[in-house]
Amino acid sequence: MIRELLLKELTSREHIRIRREDLEKISAEINDTIDWCASGLETELCVKYINMVRELSTALSRFRLKKALSHEPPAKSIDHEVLSCALWIIPRYNELLLKGLSLTHLGIAVRVKRGLSINGRLAPPGTITFLDELEATLLEYLGYVEIIDPMPLIH
Repeated sequence: MIRELLLKELTSREHIRIRREDLEKISAEINDTIDWCASGLETELCVKYINMVRELSTALSRFRLKKALSHEPPAKSIDHEVLSCALWIIPRYNELLLKGLSLTHLGIAVRVKRGLSINGRLAPPGTITFLDELEATLLEYLGYVEIIDPMPLIH
């Protein structure tokens, strides 16, 4: 079933909608096979199957992300939120790199908006600290920090 899903995605110009029911069928198929593998009769075949599932799911994910760069993922697709997240994070991350906000060894300056633990230390709201680019971008997306940008874009 995962092969069919990948084939549909590859042959369609637009994103296909992946429904929860589709994933439940795929998951059931994979789990049935893994249960059969647990009998231990065909270990080599089962390892190949698991690797194939991993490769197909990686290919599907990468292809859907590439499509998302030019077409909005369908709102009712189960992976809409994660694709939308990636489409926000990647440009923001690159913006931070291009602006050179992290040219020092300290990282990017951020203001904590919601309390969180950073390197084992509690950082209450209002705390200013430094994070690496990826941490800063992800935590900004999640609403935990605000990146302190000395060069804000003029809108």
